[in-house]
Amino acid sequence: MNKFPFQVKAGGLLQTALLRFASKAEIQRYHRSLSPFARQATTIIREAVEFTRLAAKRWRYYASSGEAAESLANLQRKVQRDSTCEVAFIMVATIRRERHDLPVGLAYCRRTWCHHLALDFLALHPHALGQRERVRGVGSGIVFGLVQLARVLRIPRIWGEATVNSAPFYEKLLAIRPVKDLFIIEAPEMAAIAERQKKISDPILVSPTTGGLP
Repeated sequence: MNKFPFQVKAGGLLQTALLRFASKAEIQRYHRSLSPFARQATTIIREAVEFTRLAAKRWRYYASSGEAAESLANLQRKVQRDSTCEVAFIMVATIRRERHDLPVGLAYCRRTWCHHLALDFLALHPHALGQRERVRGVGSGIVFGLVQLARVLRIPRIWGEATVNSAPFYEKLLAIRPVKDLFIIEAPEMAAIAERQKKISDPILVSPTTGGLP
């Protein structure tokens, strides 16, 4: 179970995206796909590129000492061998376009020594931020994918650092205000995130006045 599905909206239509564990080769491929966007002037795209590069750099650091995972099974084996190990991994979100997987975002995470899930970086790919056809729901969908992963691993808490730019996103996602420099997702928040994704998957349940998440 390396793939966790969620719904996004592209071109006004619902589409299934997949969040999956990334191998070293996939991380390198994702990194290369950012090259055409590296000199874009918009702040949001520059930040997306920079966050992704930082995530890849940190993953390489953990991988060099054997503390990175490239699959769910790999992560589970490491935890079984050492229940207090810290393991880093990157999960990549993709959608299907013209028979190819198009990257739309990633999450750099760590399974901490006390069996929590630390979300260190969540970055949308510039593909999802295009002015012509923005892919909506990627950020909230990635968090839902992490909720699915947490449930598989029986992880009770997801936490992470919010920046001045990401705090409004987490306020909306978690229906909590204010979010400062730390956000925490536990059982009630996980249930609410899963319920919201269920409503997105079933348009009949969505109120016409409900605002979307990035």
